Amino acid sequence: MPAKPTDHLPIIFSNPLFTLQIKQNHSDTSIKMVMLTNHLNTKTLPNTTKVLNNNLPKIYSHKCFNYLNAPFQREVKKTEIGHLFEHILLEYLSDLKKDPDEKFILEGKTKWDWQTDNVGIFHIKLNIGFSDEVIVYSALEKAISLLKIILKTNSKKAQILQKPQTLTS
Repeated sequence: MPAKPTDHLPIIFSNPLFTLQIKQNHSDTSIKMVMLTNHLNTKTLPNTTKVLNNNLPKIYSHKCFNYLNAPFQREVKKTEIGHLFEHILLEYLSDLKKDPDEKFILEGKTKWDWQTDNVGIFHIKLNIGFSDEVIVYSALEKAISLLKIILKTNSKKAQILQKPQTLTS
């Protein structure tokens, strides 16, 4: 699991499947995700919907703004892993941040540009800052665990593409 945040320093998480570098400021959280397997899209992970149905069925109620204007229930069957991780994390954050007196909409955006970055690098940005770092940490633990389950359901087909690396840029 990632180290607990202190003094708003970047949090680094690494395992054989992916690495995360998490940075927070007062208004948002940025995550650099590096996939270390050949699974970059849920098209190669046919058990994704089954795992989500069993573990996080509320995720299908998400609004998803994508090029095809597809509902998340359809988008999840052929979306990039970084985008899937964003939605998993948003769902766990939503569960942890429930406050009936607060009108707050959690939002996220996932970008990738494999002409500029190496293939498998995703940049995820969430509109939740370090005032909620404890919630972010708890949601990250849950999201990491669920993504590992999704990736391991097809582990016989997975190939490690690169060794875990320190994320500095």
